Amino acid sequence: MPETHYYVIPKTGELARAASLDEARDMARNGGFVWLDFHQPTMDDLNPLIARLGLHPLSIEDCLDENQIPKIEDFPTNTFIIFNALQYAQSNLSIAEINLFIGADFLVTVSGHEIPIDGRAADHFEPLRNIERNVSLHIDGVRDGPAFLMHVILDTIVDRKVQAVETLEDELNDVEERMLSNLAGFDAGMLLHLRRTLLNVRKSLFH
Repeated sequence: MPETHYYVIPKTGELARAASLDEARDMARNGGFVWLDFHQPTMDDLNPLIARLGLHPLSIEDCLDENQIPKIEDFPTNTFIIFNALQYAQSNLSIAEINLFIGADFLVTVSGHEIPIDGRAADHFEPLRNIERNVSLHIDGVRDGPAFLMHVILDTIVDRKVQAVETLEDELNDVEERMLSNLAGFDAGMLLHLRRTLLNVRKSLFH
């Protein structure tokens, strides 16, 4: 279900919410900046940003394309970044794409479109959940501009990637112990599953 949050980061004070892009930009006129967070948006949700913020139409299309690889593209008024998030839980890997547009007085984040794994839809998760709390905890630095806000968001996602890799490592160790303790009764299918998972993690991290 599409969901949009309009935030304002002022030069002084706390993170605030607005009801629309126009209201957010009005609230930020005294030197702050805006953060627009889109979850599972449609093309109609994102298209207005082309004229309003100068975002490139092809970059907007990339936000809705699950087959993109991580990349950075520079434009005259903004930079477009595609980044991946990982989650590994209950022996299932989920990979989601995070799209970011950073300009002089704005940051746009687009998420909620998971990347299919082995031809199947990834298990749903929201990589930016609770990110508002992390931003509020770092508000003193975030007030310096969109670049620091983007750093907080990417740093949170990388921390979760590390957690996913560590969980996968623990499972590998557990499978290894089970294999060595009972080789005759060991299910080799577990190794095939882990191999496919590791290959997908590598694809996600390679770029």
